[in-house]
Amino acid sequence: MLRSPDLIGQWRVTQQAYLADTPTVIAYQALDQRRLHMQQELTQLLDAFLKRAITLKEFNATFQQQTQGTRNVFRMRGTSGGMFLNKLVKYLDDETFTSHLRSSLRLPEDTREGQRHMEELTRYFERLITQQDVARSQVQPARIPFLLSSWWHLQDAHHWPIFFPLVHHMLMDDCGQPAPAQNPIEAYFAFRTRFLSLARALGVSLWELEHIATWKGQRSLGEEVARKMTRSSSLFGRDAIFVHAETMDNLSLDGEAKHQGQKSERDMSDHTRIQWLLAKIGYQVGCEVWIAANDHGKSWHGERLGDLSLKTLPPLVDTAFRRIINFIDVLWLRGEDVIAAYEIEHTTSISSGLLRLYDLDALCPTRIMHLCIVIPNPALKRIQAVLARPAFQRLQMQERCLIIQEETLLQQAEHILRWASSPSVITRLALTSEQS
Repeated sequence: MLRSPDLIGQWRVTQQAYLADTPTVIAYQALDQRRLHMQQELTQLLDAFLKRAITLKEFNATFQQQTQGTRNVFRMRGTSGGMFLNKLVKYLDDETFTSHLRSSLRLPEDTREGQRHMEELTRYFERLITQQDVARSQVQPARIPFLLSSWWHLQDAHHWPIFFPLVHHMLMDDCGQPAPAQNPIEAYFAFRTRFLSLARALGVSLWELEHIATWKGQRSLGEEVARKMTRSSSLFGRDAIFVHAETMDNLSLDGEAKHQGQKSERDMSDHTRIQWLLAKIGYQVGCEVWIAANDHGKSWHGERLGDLSLKTLPPLVDTAFRRIINFIDVLWLRGEDVIAAYEIEHTTSISSGLLRLYDLDALCPTRIMHLCIVIPNPALKRIQAVLARPAFQRLQMQERCLIIQEETLLQQAEHILRWASSPSVITRLALTSEQS
């Protein structure tokens, strides 16, 4: 647990500095979008292995193929990830090990079960070493926490952080005192407890805290040291030089981690409904519509969102930044001019949504457009708190953004769809500065 208000305060300062580093935040946002896609692919692969639809060798071969090069967004190919799995398959390819691995890779229900998974696999390895069936160098039990935590993370990215050593170093050494000696399993669960506690205190997702800690590590330790800590994935390897796998991501901010768990079906449904409605209104007022690329496959009222959207986004900005704009929830366009941009606060964080709107505004400084956040009424205080942060005040997002309450939009939808003729209709739905 994090008991020190001073320590939390220090991390809040770091968080604000990170958010002000717009190029880095943009890069992490792009990475997060790739992570979402790869997370689905890798969990499908794991599910096939756990259900015995594929063998251990097939599981490993497909994993190595799926995580090559730029697809290695979770940095799972290091010496405690893909290389470690390769080694295990080489020396332990039998039914007994496969059974142990399947049992260990299943998502634990709680901390106690997670500890048991790691301990049982460790005991199995130690028994093989004692019996001289394998050498310690061939199975390296100390690498188990990274391997298992990475696969648990893919199954539940909100409660099981990956055991990245640079992140571990920044979190556990932050109190200014050396951490007590621990075995790898104890070290992981101490790290996990602090990680989840700090994420709750800062109101961020596990991905975003990973990014913040990595960003801090690169600046406080220097790029060269940080790079050395990314070359291996074992906290307990030679010379105690451990590994984080470079950096990634942010995903959701704001709100307590407990309620930041997986997106509920209702949230996803509401999000899709609002996208569908904004697309319909956009066409009603004479605009073309772009819907976030990753949502084209979703449907509402039997209509696929991709069928309501332009097939490709016009060349609004340079290619390097187009990926960011691609993931704004809804855009209204006339030709190559953005008339209005909408982020819907259901399945993304308020902060990441605001940053995408700011990026669009910054990349198109000569264009006049409405930047809109659509939120349910219970989220109003959260957006007020986010907009009050120094980083967003400096960006003047409070003056630039229209806040539209979801309930008001739904209430007025029928009337708007029948009578609206101008995009300015949306401004009448926005909260006044006194209300927001």
